[in-house]
Amino acid sequence: MQDFETWYRFRLTKKVGDIKLHVKPGIRLFENSLVVKAILSDFGASYKVHKYFELTANYRYSRVNKYDVPFYSSQRLNLDLDSDLDVNTVNFSLRNRSQMDLDYRGWEFANRTKLSIKHDIGEGLAFFASTEGWLAFDGILGFSKYRFTFGLQADLAKRNRMAIYYRRQVLRGERVPTSSNIIGISYKLKLKSS
Repeated sequence: MQDFETWYRFRLTKKVGDIKLHVKPGIRLFENSLVVKAILSDFGASYKVHKYFELTANYRYSRVNKYDVPFYSSQRLNLDLDSDLDVNTVNFSLRNRSQMDLDYRGWEFANRTKLSIKHDIGEGLAFFASTEGWLAFDGILGFSKYRFTFGLQADLAKRNRMAIYYRRQVLRGERVPTSSNIIGISYKLKLKSS
């Protein structure tokens, strides 16, 4: 099955002392970007507990549209521990996330681990790659979902960034296991307040 999805995301952040607050509303379209797949918003805070570690708490509320269940409510609570290390022109990032999701099917608990590597090539270009695995605690042995991503990122102008990437994603925890090959393009514009 082929589909052209479009995801829009906005991020508002405000630093209050040592704590950074964020609100991230978004909308996801599918069916060749003609039908709403999900409307969501994240609310959270992060705190740098050490030079190399940041702790983030987040709550997500979303309305999700699926083929068999139109527009149901979904909630997520997650706690992240992030670590970054720069070695010359290479950045290594590790994120461990514990999350609880609640929807019409009940609670789902998972632990997600993501390892990312980004290499600054120069002239505003960077190569990046990541791998992420979901370990669900619902009777499935091993990872219930995993993804591999690699791509190229370019700084276009001041506060403008674009990336193109390939992602392989496998969902083992669904009723019918699926795998997807995703070609993505992302564009980020950072606005600064006065």
